[in-house]
Amino acid sequence: MKYIAFGVITGVAGLIAWLLLVQPECSDGAVVADESACLRVAGFDRMFCASAFARPEEAIFRAGNVYQTLSDCQKRFTTCIDYPGAHGYTPKPSGYCLVRAADGALASMRPVYGPR
Repeated sequence: MKYIAFGVITGVAGLIAWLLLVQPECSDGAVVADESACLRVAGFDRMFCASAFARPEEAIFRAGNVYQTLSDCQKRFTTCIDYPGAHGYTPKPSGYCLVRAADGALASMRPVYGPR
């Protein structure tokens, strides 16, 4: 019975480790820091990148990571900025996960955060 319990615990720990450490942050697209980095991704053209980075603050706003004070934000993230459109602070993205739809349009853009 001890071996079964140990096996279950080990399996759960392995799954959690895989989810947190191995799983890519943007498996369905590409992570880019800015428009010039976007242009270097195969399959991303100038029009796609320009439309994606026309208003990157909207992706930050949709992510909804808002903290009332700068110190609250900095407890979890290394770099924080003013939250667009409201009073508060949000982590500064190190890049954005861009996903292109089948028709070539931007399917989604979400911020990606660096080390916490």
